[in-house]
Amino acid sequence: MKTKIKIFLACAVLMMQSQQVMSQADCNTAAGVLALMVAKVVVGTPSDPATLPAASNLPFSITSELFKVAQNESSNTTCYSKVTYKLYTSTSSTALDNLPSLASANANFVPATNILVSTMTKTRSGNVITATGSRTRTNYPTFKSGKGGIPVRNTVYYRIAKRITNCSSCSGQDPYVFSPEYSFLVPNEPAVVVVSKKSDLLPRPTANSNVNRPLFKNTGASHGANNETFLRLPNEFCQGLGTGTQVLLIIAD
Repeated sequence: MKTKIKIFLACAVLMMQSQQVMSQADCNTAAGVLALMVAKVVVGTPSDPATLPAASNLPFSITSELFKVAQNESSNTTCYSKVTYKLYTSTSSTALDNLPSLASANANFVPATNILVSTMTKTRSGNVITATGSRTRTNYPTFKSGKGGIPVRNTVYYRIAKRITNCSSCSGQDPYVFSPEYSFLVPNEPAVVVVSKKSDLLPRPTANSNVNRPLFKNTGASHGANNETFLRLPNEFCQGLGTGTQVLLIIAD
């Protein structure tokens, strides 16, 4: 009997601990900020220009999690505004190595000149966050000059950072959490679709051609005006029409 009681008490303690983990997180406390920090910056494999459909720019997309352990929607709504995602890119792998140290020293640090940084656009569904960003192809061309002038496909390295707004009662600056380093070879731009010029359905009317020449109801087989000759429209197409007024129509090329 004593053994059963001990097992029951142990299960009760585990259930209480589980309920505490699933309780509403308060991101205005140090514990809430810590809960945001331990969540993964990138869940799974990020999508970059090498895996996304060819585009005129260089797109990036990641899936992230708001909390390590999913919280209720009240916490999600309140804490979602506390996180900001930043995209750091460079053609130098080593340039990205010192980002965590720089961020820990100064939350508003300025990266080296060979690093581009931008804030990513984010959306949320429950505990899942999607963040997207991009680079222009002028920043990272498809090819660079290699040895002997032979073109070599550019390699771009990147890291994603999650910046968390610190709570008002917490000491210190905004904490950062960085993803591992990723890379890709810059792909070609999408092929330009050449649309062949289609000929006009009907040629432009001229004085020397009877094709598509405006027709008028008039006596005789043709009518001349402004050095142009117009064919006569058969009477059956002009039933009920009155006498029109001749105007000069100029058609630009």
